Amino acid sequence: PQVFWDLALFYQFYLGDKTYEEKFQILNKLSGPDRPFRLLAIEGKIDLFLENGLYDEALEEIDIVQPELSNSLSLNNRLNNLKTVIESLN
Repeated sequence: PQVFWDLALFYQFYLGDKTYEEKFQILNKLSGPDRPFRLLAIEGKIDLFLENGLYDEALEEIDIVQPELSNSLSLNNRLNNLKTVIESLN
C-alpha cells in the first residue's frame, strides 16, 4: 500500500544522509495530492526551507497549505505562529 511506501520515504528523509536537493525531492513526492502524509511533508518542506534561510519559500508554502486546514485547528494555529515568526525575521 501507498502508506508503507511513503513511510519508507519519510525514513529516508529523516534518517538518511541526503543533500538539500534530495530531501526536497522526497518531500515533493510526499506532499502530492492524495498522499497519506501530505501535511507532514509540507511541514517538512517548511522546516527544510527555514534550515536553509529560504524564508520567502517557507511563507509561500504556508500560504499554499493553509486553505486546506479548516479541519485542523492546531496545525493552522502552529502555522500562523510560525508565519508570524518568519515575517519578523524577514
